[in-house]
Amino acid sequence: MIRRLIGLAVCCVALIVLQTGMYPAIGHAEGVLRIGVTANRAPIVYKEKGKLTGLEAEIGKELAQALGKEAQFVELGWEELIPALLDNKIDIIMSGMTITDMRRMRVDFSEPYLVIGQMALVRATDAAKYRSTRSMATSEARVGVEKGTTGDIMVQREFTKAKRVGFTSLTQGAESLMRKKIDMFIHDAPVIFSLAAENEAKGLTVVNDFFTQEFLGWAMRKDDGELRASVNAVLQEWKDSRKLDQMIFHWIPAYESIAQQGYKVY
Repeated sequence: MIRRLIGLAVCCVALIVLQTGMYPAIGHAEGVLRIGVTANRAPIVYKEKGKLTGLEAEIGKELAQALGKEAQFVELGWEELIPALLDNKIDIIMSGMTITDMRRMRVDFSEPYLVIGQMALVRATDAAKYRSTRSMATSEARVGVEKGTTGDIMVQREFTKAKRVGFTSLTQGAESLMRKKIDMFIHDAPVIFSLAAENEAKGLTVVNDFFTQEFLGWAMRKDDGELRASVNAVLQEWKDSRKLDQMIFHWIPAYESIAQQGYKVY
């Protein structure tokens, strides 16, 4: 009899929990913001001496704190980010992801936090040959891209005469450019600025012209409207207070001079 009463009590408690939502949903850790990143995109998010760093790493910690949560970074491959989000393994993607119509079919995005464009990294000795995006897009050059990125999609669509060469990492692309296995490497502006700074002594430079104008945002599940509203509120506060500017200019110094020339940063 006692066992039956205990069993009924357990069932009643379980029913109350299900009805009232006392506990967080499966996969959600209370007080934690699970942030999905692909840590190979300096200066956006990358590893230095084994630790995550970069613009998104700083923003992720600041965002979690503003939401009253603890940041928990989850490292994943680029192609794993959206599936992990949809499977409720992470709460938000903060990895330099461009807002596109195709991605919006699967996830929702925050308001944009950074305006970018596709740019080309070339050998300094070849810079004179590529004075404009038009001359590059119509050339028969060997064009390196990181597979699966918006730069990759753009090259496949618009560089009709070029030979596309796909890489799985930024390091591979830069090294292939130095070894003259490709003629240019195309990626998001922050990444290209970082690669140029890192490899300036090795003869690489930027062609200061944008192929596109794109917007970076943070991806969340479509059914997580409450999180999206909270994230956008924090983001707007950072824009109004210029805190966002400070973080961007710290990690991407070239953007400060761009902003001074009237370029829209976000």
